[in-house]
Amino acid sequence: MVSQAEEKEAMAQKTGKSGVSRAGEAVTVSFVFFCERHFVAEGKDCYLFVFDRVQASKFPLEIPSLHLAAEFQGPVGQKFKVKLLFQDGEEKDVLPGLSLSGIFSEYGTARFQVDIRELKLKAPGEYVFRFLKGREEIGRRSLWVEKVEGGL
Repeated sequence: MVSQAEEKEAMAQKTGKSGVSRAGEAVTVSFVFFCERHFVAEGKDCYLFVFDRVQASKFPLEIPSLHLAAEFQGPVGQKFKVKLLFQDGEEKDVLPGLSLSGIFSEYGTARFQVDIRELKLKAPGEYVFRFLKGREEIGRRSLWVEKVEGGL
């Protein structure tokens, strides 16, 4: 059986986090992706139907359910706040900005799942989720929407 201290050390080596908080250490984005469903089973995050593009034959398009999953890294125990923007290719907001805040875990990570219902998109193109800390962009993820014959 692995002790809690050994487990923490293994995670610190895996994530590159020593568990020592340094003043001014940057908040970074570890991953961001889209999926149709998210749930927790036996203490584990489960993500179903991960995707990076949507195909549709008619516009405007309504996506019934979209989950955005993200993980941030930063100093252990530090409180943080980031803003999430969802914009079209002309950098116009598609949804109102959302503020995400939390405290970094003992492993220096914080995870978020944002559930977006009935997302309406006017036209094909690139749509971008941007993460800002203050005015600095710390991460982004594109959602590609393509027009196809047939389909949705």
